Amino acid sequence: MSAGVSSIHRERRFQVTFWPEGDRVSVPVDTSLLESAKLAGVDLTSPCGGDGLCGKCRLIVRQGNVKAQPTSLLSREEIRCGYILSCQTKVAGDVEVEIPPESRAEAAQILIDLDAQRFRALHPVAGAIEVRLAPLTRKLYLELPRPSLDDSLSDQSRLFREIFRSRTLSITISSRKRRGFF
Repeated sequence: MSAGVSSIHRERRFQVTFWPEGDRVSVPVDTSLLESAKLAGVDLTSPCGGDGLCGKCRLIVRQGNVKAQPTSLLSREEIRCGYILSCQTKVAGDVEVEIPPESRAEAAQILIDLDAQRFRALHPVAGAIEVRLAPLTRKLYLELPRPSLDDSLSDQSRLFREIFRSRTLSITISSRKRRGFF
Protein backbone atom coordinates (compact mmCIF):
# COMPACT_ATOMS: atom_id res chain seq x y z
CA MET A 1 0.00 0.00 0.00
CA SER A 2 2.80 2.41 0.82
CA ALA A 3 4.39 1.77 -2.61
CA GLY A 4 1.15 2.89 -4.30
CA VAL A 5 1.00 6.06 -2.20
CA SER A 6 4.66 6.78 -3.00
CA SER A 7 4.10 6.43 -6.76
CA ILE A 8 1.01 8.65 -6.59
CA HIS A 9 3.06 11.26 -4.68
CA ARG A 10 5.81 11.19 -7.35
CA GLU A 11 3.30 11.64 -10.16
CA ARG A 12 1.79 14.67 -8.51
CA ARG A 13 2.42 17.93 -10.38
CA PHE A 14 2.67 21.47 -9.07
CA GLN A 15 2.28 24.88 -10.65
CA VAL A 16 5.36 27.14 -10.76
CA THR A 17 4.85 30.80 -11.68
CA PHE A 18 7.74 33.07 -12.65
CA TRP A 19 7.22 36.78 -12.05
CA PRO A 20 7.32 39.53 -13.37
CA GLU A 21 6.35 37.90 -16.72
CA GLY A 22 3.82 35.51 -15.18
CA ASP A 23 5.08 32.45 -17.09
CA ARG A 24 3.64 29.24 -15.64
CA VAL A 25 4.57 25.61 -15.89
CA SER A 26 3.32 22.40 -14.30
CA VAL A 27 6.15 20.17 -13.04
CA PRO A 28 6.49 16.96 -11.00
CA VAL A 29 7.45 17.15 -7.35
CA ASP A 30 11.22 17.45 -6.70
CA THR A 31 11.92 19.21 -10.01
CA SER A 32 14.52 21.95 -9.56
CA LEU A 33 13.38 25.50 -10.10
CA LEU A 34 16.14 25.91 -12.72
CA GLU A 35 14.70 22.98 -14.70
CA SER A 36 11.20 24.39 -14.17
CA ALA A 37 12.35 27.71 -15.62
CA LYS A 38 13.77 25.94 -18.68
CA LEU A 39 10.47 24.09 -19.17
CA ALA A 40 8.58 27.39 -18.91
CA GLY A 41 10.86 29.01 -21.48
CA VAL A 42 12.37 31.37 -18.89
CA ASP A 43 16.09 32.02 -19.39
CA LEU A 44 18.02 32.25 -16.14
CA THR A 45 21.72 32.97 -15.79
CA SER A 46 23.46 29.74 -14.84
CA PRO A 47 27.16 29.76 -15.80
CA CYS A 48 27.94 26.66 -13.71
CA GLY A 49 25.23 24.64 -15.46
CA GLY A 50 23.19 24.06 -12.31
CA ASP A 51 25.95 22.66 -10.11
CA GLY A 52 25.39 25.24 -7.34
CA LEU A 53 28.86 26.74 -7.69
CA CYS A 54 28.31 30.24 -9.07
CA GLY A 55 25.27 31.63 -7.20
CA LYS A 56 23.99 33.45 -10.32
CA CYS A 57 20.61 31.68 -10.66
CA ARG A 58 18.99 33.47 -7.71
CA LEU A 59 15.24 33.65 -7.37
CA ILE A 60 13.01 35.14 -4.69
CA VAL A 61 10.30 32.85 -3.35
CA ARG A 62 7.13 34.95 -2.98
CA GLN A 63 4.74 32.18 -2.07
CA GLY A 64 4.62 28.41 -1.92
CA ASN A 65 6.54 25.32 -0.84
CA VAL A 66 10.11 24.52 -1.83
CA LYS A 67 12.96 22.37 -0.52
CA ALA A 68 16.17 24.41 -0.66
CA GLN A 69 19.67 23.05 -0.08
CA PRO A 70 21.83 25.12 2.27
CA THR A 71 24.43 27.27 0.50
CA SER A 72 27.19 29.68 1.44
CA LEU A 73 26.59 31.69 -1.74
CA LEU A 74 23.69 33.60 -0.17
CA SER A 75 24.01 36.01 2.73
CA ARG A 76 21.76 35.76 5.78
CA GLU A 77 19.97 38.92 4.69
CA GLU A 78 19.28 37.45 1.25
CA ILE A 79 17.92 34.26 2.81
CA ARG A 80 15.65 36.32 5.09
CA CYS A 81 14.36 38.15 1.99
CA GLY A 82 13.45 34.83 0.37
CA TYR A 83 16.38 34.40 -2.02
CA ILE A 84 17.24 30.86 -3.12
CA LEU A 85 19.43 29.29 -5.80
CA SER A 86 17.13 27.85 -8.45
CA CYS A 87 19.50 24.96 -9.18
CA GLN A 88 19.59 23.89 -5.53
CA THR A 89 15.87 24.27 -4.80
CA LYS A 90 13.21 21.63 -5.53
CA VAL A 91 9.49 22.13 -6.00
CA ALA A 92 7.45 20.78 -3.06
CA GLY A 93 4.11 22.43 -3.88
CA ASP A 94 2.62 25.25 -5.91
CA VAL A 95 5.10 28.11 -5.87
CA GLU A 96 5.48 31.67 -7.12
CA VAL A 97 8.97 33.09 -7.61
CA GLU A 98 10.30 36.46 -8.71
CA ILE A 99 13.25 36.69 -11.08
CA PRO A 100 15.56 39.51 -9.98
CA PRO A 101 17.15 41.48 -12.87
CA GLU A 102 20.64 40.10 -12.19
CA SER A 103 19.40 36.51 -12.70
CA ARG A 104 17.88 37.09 -16.12
CA ALA A 105 19.96 35.70 -18.95
CA GLU A 106 19.22 38.71 -21.16
CA ALA A 107 20.75 40.95 -18.47
CA ALA A 108 24.17 39.38 -19.05
CA GLN A 109 26.55 41.71 -20.83
CA ILE A 110 30.21 42.09 -21.61
CA LEU A 111 31.76 44.60 -19.28
CA ILE A 112 34.71 46.77 -20.24
CA ASP A 113 37.02 48.64 -17.91
CA LEU A 114 37.30 52.40 -17.53
CA ASP A 115 40.43 52.64 -19.69
CA ALA A 116 38.61 51.03 -22.62
CA GLN A 117 35.66 53.40 -22.14
CA ARG A 118 37.98 56.44 -22.12
CA PHE A 119 39.78 55.19 -25.23
CA ARG A 120 36.50 54.81 -27.09
CA ALA A 121 35.46 58.32 -26.04
CA LEU A 122 38.76 59.83 -27.22
CA HIS A 123 39.00 57.78 -30.43
CA PRO A 124 35.49 57.17 -31.76
CA VAL A 125 36.90 55.84 -35.05
CA ALA A 126 38.82 53.10 -33.24
CA GLY A 127 36.20 50.58 -34.30
CA ALA A 128 36.73 51.49 -37.97
CA ILE A 129 40.49 50.90 -37.98
CA GLU A 130 41.51 48.09 -40.30
CA VAL A 131 43.79 45.58 -38.65
CA ARG A 132 46.04 43.36 -40.78
CA LEU A 133 46.50 39.98 -39.23
CA ALA A 134 50.04 38.69 -39.32
CA PRO A 135 50.20 35.59 -37.13
CA LEU A 136 53.55 34.37 -35.88
CA THR A 137 52.64 30.79 -36.74
CA ARG A 138 50.96 29.19 -39.70
CA LYS A 139 49.54 25.72 -40.26
CA LEU A 140 51.22 23.80 -43.03
CA TYR A 141 50.23 20.36 -44.30
CA LEU A 142 53.17 18.22 -45.35
CA GLU A 143 53.45 14.62 -46.47
CA LEU A 144 56.83 13.28 -45.45
CA PRO A 145 58.32 10.20 -47.06
CA ARG A 146 58.94 7.32 -44.72
CA PRO A 147 62.52 6.92 -43.50
CA SER A 148 64.49 4.41 -45.47
CA LEU A 149 68.05 3.16 -45.82
CA ASP A 150 68.49 5.49 -48.82
CA ASP A 151 67.17 8.51 -46.85
CA SER A 152 68.52 8.17 -43.33
CA LEU A 153 68.09 11.79 -42.20
CA SER A 154 66.55 12.47 -38.82
CA ASP A 155 62.83 13.28 -38.67
CA GLN A 156 63.59 16.93 -37.88
CA SER A 157 65.94 17.25 -40.88
CA ARG A 158 63.40 15.60 -43.19
CA LEU A 159 60.73 17.97 -41.88
CA PHE A 160 62.83 21.06 -42.61
CA ARG A 161 63.73 19.70 -46.04
CA GLU A 162 60.03 19.35 -46.94
CA ILE A 163 59.21 22.82 -45.61
CA PHE A 164 62.00 24.23 -47.77
CA ARG A 165 60.72 22.29 -50.82
CA SER A 166 57.14 23.53 -50.33
CA ARG A 167 58.35 27.16 -50.47
CA THR A 168 55.27 28.31 -48.55
CA LEU A 169 57.33 29.33 -45.56
CA SER A 170 60.58 31.19 -45.56
CA ILE A 171 63.34 29.80 -43.41
CA THR A 172 66.71 31.38 -43.93
CA ILE A 173 69.53 28.98 -44.70
CA SER A 174 71.80 30.71 -42.20
CA SER A 175 69.42 29.92 -39.33
CA ARG A 176 69.20 26.26 -40.41
CA LYS A 177 72.98 25.92 -40.68
CA ARG A 178 73.49 27.65 -37.35
CA ARG A 179 71.15 25.19 -35.64
CA GLY A 180 72.72 22.20 -37.36
CA PHE A 181 69.66 21.06 -39.30
CA PHE A 182 71.61 20.35 -42.51
